[in-house]
Amino acid sequence: MLSPKARSVLALCVLAVLVGAGAWGEEKAKEKVKPLVCSIARGVECDGNLDCQPPTERTNTPTFIHVDPEKKVVTLLGPPHRRGETTRIQAMERKQGRITLSGVEAGRGWSMVITEDSGSMTLAVADPDAAFVVFGRCLCADEAKP
Repeated sequence: MLSPKARSVLALCVLAVLVGAGAWGEEKAKEKVKPLVCSIARGVECDGNLDCQPPTERTNTPTFIHVDPEKKVVTLLGPPHRRGETTRIQAMERKQGRITLSGVEAGRGWSMVITEDSGSMTLAVADPDAAFVVFGRCLCADEAKP
């Protein structure tokens, strides 16, 4: 598992990436956000000394997640031994083409930003000793079917 410092740095990095822009009409902002499937492509773990490195095997980083804004839950889809783990979405905002989600789990804060037009995703997790930032891509769950 990542050290607490690394988790904090990762979370702060993810939060910074999540802030987004893009011209967006009010009509789009009012539409319901559909469930998403996201893949984790790369990440970093940083400690309080800003010593950052890729997450280690012991970090147990999720590889795929399902985000359901209506039910306010994120569900892990992979790796297989973590499939089905969930965390609550406590806050959500949809503005200027970006969806920002956040919550708290096991004493750690997390934030996720998804850019709707490209599907790019950044997730940051912070705790008192470390931070984790991961990057990936999301698409509507309906589009994940062959």
